[in-house]
Amino acid sequence: ITLPTGYSAGNAMKEALLMLQETVDRNKKPALSVCTPESIASALLETVVMGLSPARKQVYYIVYGSKLTAMRSYMGNVMLAKRLNPQIDEIHSSAVREGEDVEINTVNGVSSLNHTKTFKTTGNPVVGAYAIAVGHGGEVVHSEIMTIDQIHNSWKQSRQKPFLDDGSVKSSSVHGKFPDEMSRRTVINRLCKKLINSGVEQNSVISDMIIENDTAGAQAELGYNVEESANSTSLDFAPEEHVAPEEEAAPVESQAPPEQGDLLPAPDPFGDAPC
Repeated sequence: ITLPTGYSAGNAMKEALLMLQETVDRNKKPALSVCTPESIASALLETVVMGLSPARKQVYYIVYGSKLTAMRSYMGNVMLAKRLNPQIDEIHSSAVREGEDVEINTVNGVSSLNHTKTFKTTGNPVVGAYAIAVGHGGEVVHSEIMTIDQIHNSWKQSRQKPFLDDGSVKSSSVHGKFPDEMSRRTVINRLCKKLINSGVEQNSVISDMIIENDTAGAQAELGYNVEESANSTSLDFAPEEHVAPEEEAAPVESQAPPEQGDLLPAPDPFGDAPC
């Protein structure tokens, strides 16, 4: 196992222990008292092998029944995307609001954008978002663009249930309060997962652990929801945009460059989940 420079597995485990002492299940029972030792050990092992830092909120822990799962945050995905693709220097993102102009130039499947913003559009509704992976020389390595409809389709699978019955976003939800930040997280997450998918072939150990991590989380959630919903409701098995509790009020740290404007039975393996 080749860990990131400066990464301390011991410190990561201490950070995880502190986090787990405050982690509870849906019934507010402590995770350490309801989860099996095997699932706890597996979640901690996945954390270390993937080189994730609980203190930096790159990973968070969710309880499904008696199983503990380690779920990567969007910050964890950014770290892994850059780690597995050394040519990437930074990942930038921006929401696009109504009235703003975005010119898209696609060459060999890679899109570069010229995003023109004005102060007048600051409070306008979000109509889309994009994320760009930039190389050390400033070149665009990869990009991802999503319309608001695509973003909403991802949100509809969220464990947070941010939509009302009429299809509008709940104003009280984190998605309703921070539509620009949540839109950026969604598109960053999608971009990073594609980058991770393309980079895992360079490291079979990390590749196996990422697939195991995504599959274990999906199976744990699937099993829990099947048990909870048996004979009561139908389940929609689709990728979702996860929102970590500790992430909800925190802004996306990456900014657009100045010149540019709960359920997955078998991950694909890097669809739109989680965020």
